[in-house]
Amino acid sequence: ETGSILNWERQFNGGGFIDIGNNGVDTFSEVLNVEGTYEYRAVIDNGPCTTETSTETTIVVNPIPVTPSITEVGDGVDICENGDQVILQSSNVDGNADEYAWFRDPDLVTPVQQTNSNQLILTSVAESGRYYVQAIGINPTDCESAISAPIDIVVNPLPTADVTGGGSVCAGVPGPPAVVTMT
Repeated sequence: ETGSILNWERQFNGGGFIDIGNNGVDTFSEVLNVEGTYEYRAVIDNGPCTTETSTETTIVVNPIPVTPSITEVGDGVDICENGDQVILQSSNVDGNADEYAWFRDPDLVTPVQQTNSNQLILTSVAESGRYYVQAIGINPTDCESAISAPIDIVVNPLPTADVTGGGSVCAGVPGPPAVVTMT
Protein backbone atom coordinates (compact mmCIF):
# COMPACT_ATOMS: atom_id res chain seq x y z
CA GLU A 1 0.00 0.00 0.00
CA THR A 2 1.39 3.46 -0.91
CA GLY A 3 -0.60 5.50 1.58
CA SER A 4 -2.73 8.59 1.35
CA ILE A 5 -2.17 12.25 2.09
CA LEU A 6 -3.64 13.25 5.42
CA ASN A 7 -2.77 16.94 5.04
CA TRP A 8 -0.21 19.43 3.80
CA GLU A 9 2.10 21.48 6.03
CA ARG A 10 3.88 24.78 5.42
CA GLN A 11 6.79 26.43 7.20
CA PHE A 12 7.50 30.14 6.66
CA ASN A 13 11.01 31.50 7.27
CA GLY A 14 11.90 28.56 9.52
CA GLY A 15 9.06 29.27 11.96
CA GLY A 16 7.89 25.64 12.26
CA PHE A 17 5.48 23.59 10.17
CA ILE A 18 1.74 24.21 10.45
CA ASP A 19 -1.20 22.23 9.04
CA ILE A 20 -2.66 23.92 5.94
CA GLY A 21 -5.29 21.29 5.16
CA ASN A 22 -6.00 19.87 1.67
CA ASN A 23 -6.63 16.34 2.91
CA GLY A 24 -6.24 13.71 0.22
CA VAL A 25 -5.12 16.15 -2.51
CA ASP A 26 -1.94 15.18 -4.38
CA THR A 27 -1.00 18.74 -5.37
CA PHE A 28 -1.10 22.02 -3.52
CA SER A 29 -0.60 25.59 -4.69
CA GLU A 30 -1.32 29.04 -3.32
CA VAL A 31 -0.62 32.68 -4.13
CA LEU A 32 2.33 33.89 -2.07
CA ASN A 33 2.10 37.63 -1.38
CA VAL A 34 4.75 37.95 1.30
CA GLU A 35 8.45 37.68 0.51
CA GLY A 36 10.35 34.97 2.33
CA THR A 37 11.15 31.24 2.29
CA TYR A 38 8.27 28.78 2.22
CA GLU A 39 8.75 25.05 2.76
CA TYR A 40 6.03 22.48 2.03
CA ARG A 41 5.57 18.81 2.86
CA ALA A 42 2.77 16.26 2.94
CA VAL A 43 1.79 14.16 5.95
CA ILE A 44 1.17 10.60 4.69
CA ASP A 45 -0.84 7.79 6.27
CA ASN A 46 -0.05 4.20 5.29
CA GLY A 47 -2.67 2.13 7.04
CA PRO A 48 -1.24 0.34 10.08
CA CYS A 49 2.21 1.96 9.65
CA THR A 50 3.26 5.15 11.42
CA THR A 51 2.44 8.51 9.85
CA GLU A 52 5.34 9.86 7.81
CA THR A 53 6.17 13.21 6.22
CA SER A 54 7.30 13.57 2.64
CA THR A 55 10.49 15.27 1.56
CA GLU A 56 10.25 19.06 1.62
CA THR A 57 10.17 21.46 -1.28
CA THR A 58 11.18 25.10 -0.97
CA ILE A 59 9.83 28.22 -2.66
CA VAL A 60 11.66 31.51 -2.21
CA VAL A 61 9.51 34.59 -2.80
CA ASN A 62 11.64 37.59 -3.73
CA PRO A 63 10.51 41.19 -3.17
CA ILE A 64 9.29 43.47 -5.95
CA PRO A 65 11.29 46.72 -5.85
CA VAL A 66 9.38 49.93 -5.11
CA THR A 67 8.68 52.10 -8.16
CA PRO A 68 11.79 54.29 -8.55
CA SER A 69 11.95 58.02 -9.10
CA ILE A 70 14.43 59.89 -11.30
CA THR A 71 16.63 62.78 -10.20
CA GLU A 72 18.96 64.76 -12.47
CA VAL A 73 22.36 65.13 -10.73
CA GLY A 74 24.52 66.52 -13.56
CA ASP A 75 24.36 69.83 -15.44
CA GLY A 76 20.55 70.00 -15.72
CA VAL A 77 17.75 68.69 -17.94
CA ASP A 78 18.28 71.30 -20.71
CA ILE A 79 21.96 71.44 -21.71
CA CYS A 80 24.19 72.18 -24.69
CA GLU A 81 26.21 69.60 -26.57
CA ASN A 82 29.53 71.10 -25.47
CA GLY A 83 30.74 68.72 -22.79
CA ASP A 84 27.80 69.22 -20.43
CA GLN A 85 26.18 66.04 -19.13
CA VAL A 86 22.69 65.10 -18.09
CA ILE A 87 23.12 62.49 -15.35
CA LEU A 88 19.87 60.74 -14.47
CA GLN A 89 19.90 58.85 -11.19
CA SER A 90 17.33 56.28 -10.07
CA SER A 91 16.24 55.91 -6.48
CA ASN A 92 16.36 52.53 -4.69
CA VAL A 93 14.04 53.30 -1.79
CA ASP A 94 13.73 49.79 -0.36
CA GLY A 95 17.18 48.53 -1.39
CA ASN A 96 15.67 45.69 -3.46
CA ALA A 97 16.93 46.85 -6.87
CA ASP A 98 19.78 44.85 -8.39
CA GLU A 99 19.61 46.37 -11.89
CA TYR A 100 18.07 49.38 -13.60
CA ALA A 101 16.44 49.42 -17.03
CA TRP A 102 16.31 52.88 -18.66
CA PHE A 103 13.76 53.54 -21.41
CA ARG A 104 13.18 56.42 -23.85
CA ASP A 105 9.77 57.20 -25.34
CA PRO A 106 8.18 55.78 -27.38
CA ASP A 107 9.89 52.39 -26.72
CA LEU A 108 9.03 51.28 -23.19
CA VAL A 109 9.95 47.66 -23.97
CA THR A 110 13.60 47.70 -25.08
CA PRO A 111 15.87 49.53 -22.63
CA VAL A 112 18.48 51.99 -23.88
CA GLN A 113 20.60 50.77 -20.95
CA GLN A 114 20.19 47.94 -18.45
CA THR A 115 22.98 47.54 -15.90
CA ASN A 116 23.55 47.49 -12.17
CA SER A 117 24.37 51.22 -12.33
CA ASN A 118 21.56 53.46 -11.15
CA GLN A 119 22.77 56.28 -13.44
CA LEU A 120 22.27 57.09 -17.12
CA ILE A 121 24.54 59.71 -18.72
CA LEU A 122 23.34 61.69 -21.75
CA THR A 123 25.49 64.11 -23.79
CA SER A 124 24.33 64.26 -27.42
CA VAL A 125 21.45 65.91 -29.28
CA ALA A 126 20.27 62.47 -30.47
CA GLU A 127 19.68 61.51 -26.82
CA SER A 128 17.05 64.21 -26.22
CA GLY A 129 13.70 62.81 -25.19
CA ARG A 130 11.47 61.53 -22.39
CA TYR A 131 13.10 58.94 -20.09
CA TYR A 132 11.78 56.38 -17.61
CA VAL A 133 13.46 53.85 -15.31
CA GLN A 134 12.44 50.47 -13.95
CA ALA A 135 14.10 48.75 -10.98
CA ILE A 136 14.82 45.02 -11.34
CA GLY A 137 15.21 42.80 -8.27
CA ILE A 138 17.58 39.98 -7.47
CA ASN A 139 18.15 36.79 -9.46
CA PRO A 140 16.75 34.31 -10.25
CA THR A 141 13.29 35.92 -10.35
CA ASP A 142 14.34 39.42 -11.48
CA CYS A 143 11.07 40.91 -10.18
CA GLU A 144 10.33 44.21 -11.94
CA SER A 145 9.01 47.39 -10.38
CA ALA A 146 6.45 49.54 -12.11
CA ILE A 147 7.98 52.06 -14.53
CA SER A 148 8.78 55.45 -13.03
CA ALA A 149 7.26 58.80 -13.87
CA PRO A 150 9.07 60.38 -16.84
CA ILE A 151 11.66 63.11 -17.03
CA ASP A 152 12.15 65.23 -20.18
CA ILE A 153 15.69 65.87 -21.43
CA VAL A 154 16.87 68.40 -24.04
CA VAL A 155 20.42 68.38 -25.39
CA ASN A 156 20.81 71.41 -27.64
CA PRO A 157 23.23 71.53 -30.57
CA LEU A 158 25.90 74.21 -30.52
CA PRO A 159 25.26 76.93 -33.07
CA THR A 160 27.68 77.22 -35.96
CA ALA A 161 28.34 80.33 -37.98
CA ASP A 162 29.82 80.81 -41.44
CA VAL A 163 31.18 84.23 -42.41
CA THR A 164 31.26 85.11 -46.11
CA GLY A 165 32.12 88.26 -48.01
CA GLY A 166 35.07 90.47 -47.47
CA GLY A 167 37.75 91.05 -50.06
CA SER A 168 40.25 93.72 -51.03
CA VAL A 169 39.59 97.46 -51.39
CA CYS A 170 41.55 100.65 -51.67
CA ALA A 171 42.10 102.83 -48.65
CA GLY A 172 39.19 105.15 -47.92
CA VAL A 173 36.65 103.01 -49.78
CA PRO A 174 34.04 101.04 -47.85
CA GLY A 175 34.80 97.36 -47.76
CA PRO A 176 32.42 94.70 -49.05
CA PRO A 177 30.04 93.44 -46.38
CA ALA A 178 30.82 90.44 -44.27
CA VAL A 179 27.76 88.19 -43.82
CA VAL A 180 27.24 85.76 -40.94
CA THR A 181 25.05 82.72 -41.64
CA MET A 182 23.93 80.85 -38.53
CA THR A 183 23.18 77.15 -38.75
